[in-house]
Amino acid sequence: MVKKRSIDPSESELYYHKSKEFLKVMHDCYERRQWNGVGLNAVHCSISISDALLAKAGIRNTSANHREAVKLLTQQFPGKETQDKVKHLKKVIDYKNLVEYEGRLFTQKESDTIILHTERFFTWVEEKL
Repeated sequence: MVKKRSIDPSESELYYHKSKEFLKVMHDCYERRQWNGVGLNAVHCSISISDALLAKAGIRNTSANHREAVKLLTQQFPGKETQDKVKHLKKVIDYKNLVEYEGRLFTQKESDTIILHTERFFTWVEEKL
C-alpha cells in the first residue's frame, strides 16, 4: 500500500510554483553546460509537478520512495493516458540515484534525455492542472 496523507487541494499551487522554478533553473543550467544541475533540477521539477497534481486531488505521497508517486498517480487518475505519461516520470526518477549519489558526473547526453522526459511529463501535468 502506498503511503499517503490527505492535504488541502489549494497546496497544489505551491508545488506547481516550485516545479516551474526547478524547470527554469534546469534550462539555465543547460545553457551554462552544468549537467549535474540539469539532472538535479529535472528530478526536483518532476517530483514537484507530480506533487502538484496529487495535491489537486487532495493527497500527498509520504513515502521516501518517489516511485510510489507513480503508483498514486495511476491510482488517482486511471487510464491509458496516465499510464503513458507517468513513464516519463519513471525515467526521470531512474536518473535520480545516478545524478545524486553515483561517483561520476552527469553528461550532456543524459541531460538531453532527462530534459525530454521532464518536459513531456511537466506539460501533461500542467494541462491537467
